[in-house]
Amino acid sequence: GKVIAVNPYHFKSAIENLIHNSIKVLEKSAQKEKKIGLNFIKKGKNIEIVVWDNGDGIKEEIKSNIFDTFVSGDGKGVGLGLSTVKEFVESNGGNIRIEVDKEGLTKFILTLPFTGRKSGGEK
Repeated sequence: GKVIAVNPYHFKSAIENLIHNSIKVLEKSAQKEKKIGLNFIKKGKNIEIVVWDNGDGIKEEIKSNIFDTFVSGDGKGVGLGLSTVKEFVESNGGNIRIEVDKEGLTKFILTLPFTGRKSGGEK
């Protein structure tokens, strides 16, 4: 299999942050069936890691700067989580974006490049 070269602690922290945000959104949501998902999708020389939920989405007024430091989606946090996730992803040669699909799922999509190595040290 392919390998991504990232600090495992920072990777875990980034994913936990996104899942935690989804949980907070769903706790306030009126949705009867609350869903959170985590998908890993191989896209050429990259992997996409998608954290999604079916909560109430992101307010339009903060969508454009949601990854900026001190911007909080719920108004209660200090606004460091998503900026930290973005910094981690970009420092590893990737990017992060938000999409809302036709079913209303809010998706945070992290794209990270594979290294030239394969797992097990094979080239």
